[in-house]
Amino acid sequence: MALASAYATADQYRERVGNQASGADSTLDAELLAASRLLDRSLGQHDGALNSHSATYEFDGDGGPVLWLRDRGGRQYLLRSVGAGGITLDTNRTGAYDGYSLDFDDAWVRGLPENAVALGRPFTAIELLGHITSAEPTRWVAQRGLVRVTSTAWGWAAVPESAVELTVHLAHDTREGHRGGATLSAPTIDDAGLSLQSESWRLWKAYERSLTHRLPVVA
Repeated sequence: MALASAYATADQYRERVGNQASGADSTLDAELLAASRLLDRSLGQHDGALNSHSATYEFDGDGGPVLWLRDRGGRQYLLRSVGAGGITLDTNRTGAYDGYSLDFDDAWVRGLPENAVALGRPFTAIELLGHITSAEPTRWVAQRGLVRVTSTAWGWAAVPESAVELTVHLAHDTREGHRGGATLSAPTIDDAGLSLQSESWRLWKAYERSLTHRLPVVA
């Protein structure tokens, strides 16, 4: 799916809802898209973060060893891999990003959480490890927008099934609410809690819990 796509398609909606999936495709597509963006806001991530896409993003360093992949609005970005030299630094503050070029093949650069790849999950941060030479950086520059990450593998390789299921349920709740004259217009799923059907609420809390569990260390 493209960056701005919904996390579920009309066909996936019909597979799960069955005979109740009536109405024009354009309306269904719009409701699935609105449900997807509601999920993004609730997870604190940028629009379309779960979709696999290619992009170049810039981030602010804080002078520490860990670069959290978040923008100034606090929205999270998900990274699966970077190509050779895909992480570049503007160490001279010229806007040219002609300083160091790094990637995960460098022994002192790794993605976090640890073992994310082994568990089929994306990275949410990049860490610079200490090393015996001073020729390479061990701290991200404490300036705005001086780290650029280019990748063809942002997001998940495929939207997690749990996110597809939740998107479908949120869209279905919206459609049911419209039939009753209500609307599901809330900034986050937690704010919309009392308006959701019990199954959607259960799916959301289960999905939310799955994202806060620490990844186990793989020996």
